[in-house]
Amino acid sequence: MYTNVFTAVASDHNVQIDFAGVSAEQAGVPPHVPVEWVKQYYASEAAAAADPDLGTDYLLGLDPTNIYDIGFSFLSLSVTGGMVSSTVQLKDGVQPLHTRINGVLKLRGAPDLMGEWADVESAVISNALFDINGKCTVQFTDATNRFYKALIDP
Repeated sequence: MYTNVFTAVASDHNVQIDFAGVSAEQAGVPPHVPVEWVKQYYASEAAAAADPDLGTDYLLGLDPTNIYDIGFSFLSLSVTGGMVSSTVQLKDGVQPLHTRINGVLKLRGAPDLMGEWADVESAVISNALFDINGKCTVQFTDATNRFYKALIDP
């Protein structure tokens, strides 16, 4: 809301006001969440900003007006030569979560458990699709690493 009050005005004034859309930061929502997406679910940015799971729900492609019990895990990892096949799964409680994420599914690798973890370049998938069973399989070549972990980033 914008309020402009003039008191004791001695002459006429012209006021030009230009309104611009707010950014996520101005609206109080996480910076990776588009305000246009928020407007699909909430009547105001303040209501959206009050949702502590808003950023996660956007990242996972979920309706933020619902409540979720998110689980994310490796189901399988196999290495044949330098070819690695990894399947990860998203769940809502015990139910598989079928969704296309608004983030990036990344596998990170390390040569040993004390080694430096780094993104495996060929195992980075933007807007990954998790099928009806909540699964997403990533196949890639990697002759350097022996240990892997998966994460979802904005």
